[in-house]
Amino acid sequence: MNVAYLFPNFFFIGAQRAAAATMRQLQQRGHTVSAYVIDPQGTMQNELEPTTKVVAFNNQSWLAKIPFFRLFSWPFALRKILQQERPDVLVSICPQTNFTMVLYRLFFGKDVIFIGEEHLHFSNALKNDPAEFKRPWRYLYYFSVKNYHRLDLLRCVSRAIAQDFVENWGVPKEKACTVYPAFDLARIQSRSHDARRNNTVPVICAVGRLTSQKDFALLIRAFAYVKTQCDAVLHIAGTGPEKA
Repeated sequence: MNVAYLFPNFFFIGAQRAAAATMRQLQQRGHTVSAYVIDPQGTMQNELEPTTKVVAFNNQSWLAKIPFFRLFSWPFALRKILQQERPDVLVSICPQTNFTMVLYRLFFGKDVIFIGEEHLHFSNALKNDPAEFKRPWRYLYYFSVKNYHRLDLLRCVSRAIAQDFVENWGVPKEKACTVYPAFDLARIQSRSHDARRNNTVPVICAVGRLTSQKDFALLIRAFAYVKTQCDAVLHIAGTGPEKA
C-alpha cells in the first residue's frame, strides 16, 4: 500500500516524531511511505528513513503569500501533489493539516482515503488552557472539528480523546478510533544512557509542555508511589501554565 503522511513542518514536536515512528514501522512491514510537508523548515526529516520520499508544497500562488490566508491555499497545493503522487491513503498528523484535508474534501470531494489524527482532548484543552486557542485559529479549529465527519477516519491517541469527539463534537462513533502512538523501543534503548551514566539511583526524565493535557499531575502521583518502593529521582523539563 502507498501511504502518505501530511506534515505542517519538520520541527521536533511530539506529533511529528510519533508520525515518523509509525512511518518507520509501516516501511518495515513492506508499505511504501511518503511525507508531504507544507513548510519544510526544521530538522526532523533526519528522523525519517533515507528511502522516504519527501514532497514539499509549492506555495507560489498569490494567496499563499498573504499571512493567515495562506491556509486556504494549502488544499490547492495538496491537490497538485495528490494528482502527481497518487497515494492510496493520506494521513494527517495535527489540527492544521486536518483543516487542510477538510477543506480539500469540501472543494474537491473524495478521491483518496483521508485519515485525520487528534492528539488533543479538545474539551479539556478549552476548559483548562483557553489561551492556547486564540482567534482566529479558535474559529478555524471549530470549523474543522465540526467537519471531521467528512474524513474517512479520525485516529485518536487515547480512548478519552475519541470519546470526547464523539460525545461532544459530533464525530460519528464509527469514524473515531483509538490507536496509541507508536514507539520505536529499539531506537530508544540504543540512545539511552543506561549504565554509562553510572547513576547510583534510577533517574526518570519527563519532557513536555506543562499543561493539563500532558497530565504531569498524574506522573507526580505515580512517582510518589514509586518512591515508596525504591529510591529514584524525577526530573521534569518544560514550561507552561501549570508550572507552579
